[in-house]
Amino acid sequence: MNHFQALDDTLKSNPRFESIEPLYIIVAKDENQAKSYIRRISDHGKWKNYSEIHRFTIFSIDEVKQKIDEYIELISEQLNRTPRFD
Repeated sequence: MNHFQALDDTLKSNPRFESIEPLYIIVAKDENQAKSYIRRISDHGKWKNYSEIHRFTIFSIDEVKQKIDEYIELISEQLNRTPRFD
């Protein structure tokens, strides 16, 4: 979570990236690890608030394999909304 916060601070500090809305995704090795991450975030006030404010998702690798099309669509939608800096 500290890495996500650092990324968020970096994006906010650079005017060029102000309009970017990051999509935060954690892919866990299995369902138990995903549940553990969710529980730890829910128990930690600062991280819970951060995850509620941002688009924040935790998947197990099995979920990704089973629903790959759905997740590709989610990522594609985010990329289409993100401004490009050519």
